[in-house]
Amino acid sequence: TLLRLLGMSGDLQIAQGELNGADWVIIVGYFIVVVGIGVGSTVWRRRGNDGENRTSTESEEYFLAGRSAAFWAVGASLFASNIGSEHFIGLAGSGAKVGMSVSWGEWLSPWAILLLGWIFLPFYMSARVYTMPEFLERRYSWVLRVYYAVLLLVLYILTKISVALYAGAVVLQQTVGVDIWVGAWILVIATGAYTAVGG
Repeated sequence: TLLRLLGMSGDLQIAQGELNGADWVIIVGYFIVVVGIGVGSTVWRRRGNDGENRTSTESEEYFLAGRSAAFWAVGASLFASNIGSEHFIGLAGSGAKVGMSVSWGEWLSPWAILLLGWIFLPFYMSARVYTMPEFLERRYSWVLRVYYAVLLLVLYILTKISVALYAGAVVLQQTVGVDIWVGAWILVIATGAYTAVGG
């Protein structure tokens, strides 16, 4: 195996909560870079070409980055918004338990995104809408928009957000030794602050 070729034993174990100085430098450096990119892009986007400050709060600016993002940034954003701690913990655990069959959903998701882009996106662009609830309001009524938005909010809180917070808190507990509730609150505060500044 690779570990034996490198002269390392194959039974490496990392004790819970034992990180050395290099580990902390990498972790802190990573967060500084990520927050720096978010804050830097927010400051850069709020400045016009003439250097004048502008404070655009329109939905186009928020959801579409003012229609000025490069294709690779859009792709990276799609990837980053889809992959979270629940993938690293949940899919890895499920894969170890039942095999590679759990990965088929991930292998098929790019096809679903392409289908969305080729078939549904032209309807959204012609209607000049930025979110699905906005499209439902224009197509049907404001009642359906509110219903869909509330439904998604409840489902995200009960399924996606709770699982992502738990999985992230488990990672913090196993690597840094932080209590699971403290880890969950750290994630909530950090994510909220990063989102509030436009990250």
